Amino acid sequence: MDSPHGKFVDSLRLNGTTGRMNLLAKSPDYTPMLVTQKTKWLYEYEEKWIIEIIRDEIWDLELMDIPEKRQEFHIDLSDQEPHRVLYKVSARREEWTDRFADNLGLEIGQAPYWTPRDFLATETESAQKIMNMAQKISSILSSEVPQYWNTLM
Repeated sequence: MDSPHGKFVDSLRLNGTTGRMNLLAKSPDYTPMLVTQKTKWLYEYEEKWIIEIIRDEIWDLELMDIPEKRQEFHIDLSDQEPHRVLYKVSARREEWTDRFADNLGLEIGQAPYWTPRDFLATETESAQKIMNMAQKISSILSSEVPQYWNTLM
């Protein structure tokens, strides 16, 4: 890409050992303030549930005190702890993906032929079953992943 953002993205590299980004703190016509590196894990859970856990590591480049002369060279984020780490969780059933994909060929003005009832009021799926699954996942995660408000200290 020829845009300033595109040039910045083209300059990104990964450290082969740590998997962390190498980036330019300043590129022509663009100075990023925050940089986020996402890591995703996908798990299959009982009854064809797909659990996606995302970790966002966020670096605030304004807080990193990078000398002006150094900003035009790659900076390895492996040497810096992220300023904040956030976790996100989503859950879906495998067949939902297929149902949504059935609507890929919709023309302008056409409506999908599925309704929320198709996801929440069937023999195998219901709002109650979704809530029960969310509670199970929440209890597993709360024992394994630090709670957000405890990471702010």
